[in-house]
Amino acid sequence: FPLLFILLLLFLINIIFLFLLLLFLFLLFLLLFIFCRLLLPFLLRLPPIHGAASDAKEANSPPRLIGVGLPEARSLNEGDRLELYCRMTGDPKPTTCWIKDGMWRLESNGSDLEVSHSEAISTDHHR
Repeated sequence: FPLLFILLLLFLINIIFLFLLLLFLFLLFLLLFIFCRLLLPFLLRLPPIHGAASDAKEANSPPRLIGVGLPEARSLNEGDRLELYCRMTGDPKPTTCWIKDGMWRLESNGSDLEVSHSEAISTDHHR
C-alpha cells in the first residue's frame, strides 16, 4: 500500500510539472508574439505587417504623377504671384525638385513652387 501511494504521488507530481511546463511555454510564446508583432514594429517605427500580396506591390511602387498645377500661358506683371504644384506618389516617397535654366530652386517648398516676381518659366520639361 505505501508503494502504491508513493507511485501515485510521483505520477501527480509529474502531471503538475508537465502542466506548469506547458503553461510556461505558452506564456513565453505569448510574450514573444506580443513583442515581435506589436512592440518591435513600434520600436523600429515600421508599418504593421499585413502579408497581403497587394501590400508587397505597393511597397516598391515607382514614382507616379497624380497632379500638376500649371497655369495657362499668360503674362505676369512685376509683383504678381504664380503658384505651381506637383503631386507625386510612390514608395519610397518621391521628392520633388524644381529646376530653371539648370539651377535648383532652393526657395521651393517641396512639391510647391511660388514665383513672386515676373520671370519666364518654361513648362516644357517636368522633373
